[in-house]
Amino acid sequence: MDVTPVWSGHPVGFALLTVQDHQFVACYDESRQMTVASRRLGEHQWSFRKLPTSVGWDSHNSIAMAADRDGVIHISGNMHNDPLIYFRTARPLDISSLEQVHAMTGKEETRVTYPRFFHDAAGNLVFSYRDGGSGKGDIYYNRYDEKTRAWRRLLEQPLFDGRGAMSAYPTTPEPGPDGRFHVIWVWRDSPLAETNHDLGYIRSHDLVHWETAGGIPVVPPVTHDTPGVTVDPVPVHGGLLNGQPRIGFDRSGRPLIAYTRYDAAGLTQLYLACFENGAWQTRQVSRWETRIGISGRGSLPSTGLSIGAPHVVNGSLALEISHPAQGSGLFGIDPVDWILKGKIGQRDRSFAPAPLRTVESGFPGMRVKWASDSGTASPGKIWRLRWETLSPNNDRPHPKPWPEPSMLRVVEFSEPTPASASANPVSPESTIQPDLPLVVPPLTRPHPRLLIDAAGLQTLRERVTTGQAPHAQAWQKLEAKLARPVEIEPYTGVDGHRFFKVAMIQGGRARDLALAWHITGRDDYASEAVEILLAWAKANPLPGTAFALPAGKAGKSPDWGMLAGRGLFPFLYACDLLADTPHLDASTQAVLATWFRAIIPVIKDCSRNWRENDWFNRQYYNNHLAAHAMGEMAIGIVLGDRELVQFAVSHPDNPRDFADLVAGLILMPGDEQCPRDLPTVPAPETGEIYDRFRHNTAYGRGLQYSHLSMSLLGIMAEMGERNGLPLWSYTAPTGEMVRLPFEYYADFHRLKDASIKSGYYAGETPRIGKAGDSPAMFELALARFPDNPSLLALMRAVDRERPAFLYELLGPVVLTHGVMLSPEK
Repeated sequence: MDVTPVWSGHPVGFALLTVQDHQFVACYDESRQMTVASRRLGEHQWSFRKLPTSVGWDSHNSIAMAADRDGVIHISGNMHNDPLIYFRTARPLDISSLEQVHAMTGKEETRVTYPRFFHDAAGNLVFSYRDGGSGKGDIYYNRYDEKTRAWRRLLEQPLFDGRGAMSAYPTTPEPGPDGRFHVIWVWRDSPLAETNHDLGYIRSHDLVHWETAGGIPVVPPVTHDTPGVTVDPVPVHGGLLNGQPRIGFDRSGRPLIAYTRYDAAGLTQLYLACFENGAWQTRQVSRWETRIGISGRGSLPSTGLSIGAPHVVNGSLALEISHPAQGSGLFGIDPVDWILKGKIGQRDRSFAPAPLRTVESGFPGMRVKWASDSGTASPGKIWRLRWETLSPNNDRPHPKPWPEPSMLRVVEFSEPTPASASANPVSPESTIQPDLPLVVPPLTRPHPRLLIDAAGLQTLRERVTTGQAPHAQAWQKLEAKLARPVEIEPYTGVDGHRFFKVAMIQGGRARDLALAWHITGRDDYASEAVEILLAWAKANPLPGTAFALPAGKAGKSPDWGMLAGRGLFPFLYACDLLADTPHLDASTQAVLATWFRAIIPVIKDCSRNWRENDWFNRQYYNNHLAAHAMGEMAIGIVLGDRELVQFAVSHPDNPRDFADLVAGLILMPGDEQCPRDLPTVPAPETGEIYDRFRHNTAYGRGLQYSHLSMSLLGIMAEMGERNGLPLWSYTAPTGEMVRLPFEYYADFHRLKDASIKSGYYAGETPRIGKAGDSPAMFELALARFPDNPSLLALMRAVDRERPAFLYELLGPVVLTHGVMLSPEK
């Protein structure tokens, strides 16, 4: 149900509250003014009340809303180190009676942040907030008295006091199975996120009288020096992040704290803390091989790492994790060794149907936002708010233009019944967030599923054995190639380009051998392929993980992620072709999976390097970024990691996922040219690729690099189709789709003339087909669009040469995806 158009230029928290048969929404309207809407359930007409405060660009300035026991509505928000902004109704459930109240207690209310309403054990309304800035703030609790309609301090002093040197970032008190409220926090010395340190814990029955986990009384205010409250003395720059630690409970009701920090080697790890034998015991439960940097101020972009509270699932301890390299899901924890086990599933939170998860706005960078109901709905009902916004920008304005207002909607869902929830408490696939333009389905299809399936291999065998052209001729060439031995020596060095070159040869041979086994059934082909795979996966260090610049040079290369993603692909293809066969048992697949996962942080680190370096002189879209997404997607499909595939295809934390690349890499008339392109060159034509600017920056290579980006998009589209995701037909909001560049560039290979069309590529004719830009990749598109005139014309022109065409990542594409051409009419 529509509520009202709202500001969509940056995300900031809205509030939804259902009380009895009334529903209330607090938001910032299209002009950024705080607005409250109300209705009776069952009615479609909203009443509105505008409040005298408007939001700027700060994503901290969320809105909190609650009702007391008399039905009086309380609202606070739009503050980040600002004077208290607070409203309440003079009459129960009547927003027309909302009045601004300029003080609660009148003390420590001039620099307010993080307003929160909650209820104590007796049902009293409690308000918590921070007074002061990050690094110099104190936490206060107020309690409301309905009889006097007045607030008073729950504690006469702050619950947390940083003594002017730091501030605490506590959780909202968590009710536990023991009848107590449990609070954890970290200290932070300044607005810089890297100054977080020291994880702490206290508990209370009434939010007034507090104690340590050992039962020793704690007299507020809690300071950094309060004895007995520190769980883990993590130092500054220790990888601790405010807002990330989570508290849960084990089967006996004992509190467990999950958090991440750096280990001794500087890598980010998951830790669990529990109180045993009179002291806090902290245990590293993960063995991750990635460092996730914590730094900066303001509303930071996502690190890609989030954790849930530890809890009991089917009698076992588990917690939800989303990790940029390890994927996302519900992970078990060994109760004896306290080691993170594998993914055991994830509770299904995909509450919204696909249309609601899809961004409606055509403005680039928009995402779907949701807010939960802080009130109590009717039994069996769940209400949520839905709207769309841009991402945070460190609390600074986004460059113009800004998106049009988004329609704020309240959406009703049916709550799962206890019976249905217990029938299948853990989903076999982890959940994908609902605010995505493309949602990856569960990866349940059997191997092979990367680029060809069992039915496709059966058709291939039939065509080869019956001598059909061009497949039989392509097989003859491949068979002759495999008869020539190749020395296998994995490259483990620091040179990314050398890694890629060797991987194409040796990984390509493993891929071709696996394909040959499917065609002939000869076990020696499969055995040799597995030998190559294991040689690389067992090498030390793992190939592709030790890249470094030459001696005397500092920094990182923008090439490493592209080389790692593309270089790994033939090995992934070979593994996929042999998975679930007698030649690749579970232990061998586990060895390969370890190597494949080790490449993920290499790719993601390079992606961040591009973003942090202004896309290396404003190369906003190019083959490097496409290779990152393609590599992540391929790894995810082979390993069955749905979240990694989702990250590559469409994810708010990935600014260059497949959906972004389709919209940005593929040019349309009227598109802005790359800032590095010459201003005098012809305007883009439909289907051209952003990499065309290389014709000028690296003269004569526009077609080469455009072909590479086109090919990587085509591979991603084909991988999607093989796994139930129609990426070949996906159309960006402004009309871009993967088919268009294949149509556009087909004529260059058919005519072998670079001066055609706009003449942009004039001078590149001698390089056509000699720089990795093989016509083989057009086989992939023709298989999906067999009646396309441009693709058909190209393949008819090169029909005799088709069996010899190869593409370095895929090998003989005509063998796996080529179509038999019918005679021309």
